[in-house]
Amino acid sequence: MFIPLIKSNAHWCRSVHYRVYDESGEVTSKTSFDKDDTSLGRIDILSVSPPPTVASLKACIAKAEEMADHDLQMFEDDMGEIIMKDDDTITILADIYPGILQDAPIAIVFDSKKVTRPFTKRIQIIYPSGSG
Repeated sequence: MFIPLIKSNAHWCRSVHYRVYDESGEVTSKTSFDKDDTSLGRIDILSVSPPPTVASLKACIAKAEEMADHDLQMFEDDMGEIIMKDDDTITILADIYPGILQDAPIAIVFDSKKVTRPFTKRIQIIYPSGSG
């Protein structure tokens, strides 16, 4: 079996491919890499924090997509037929895992009415120095 590798920052990495949806259909992914298929995103599998569970994968994708992970539902296929449960283990070091192939991404569905995106810019508060 051919395992797709992506050259990233001078090293080869394996990816998890996913497609982003809301209640209206496909949504542009923040990690989109194909200008003709903007709802398809990917993350480096090694960016998923241990333990390798659906919950940790969901948290990693939520961070990449700038949304809260509790607003996401994940499916093992982009047809939305197989729900992934948070406590399910993912064998990320195996030759096959959900989303390994670009043509068979997992599906991420979020409720856009409940999504709260975190701040994207850092602010600095400067207090005036004491007069004296």
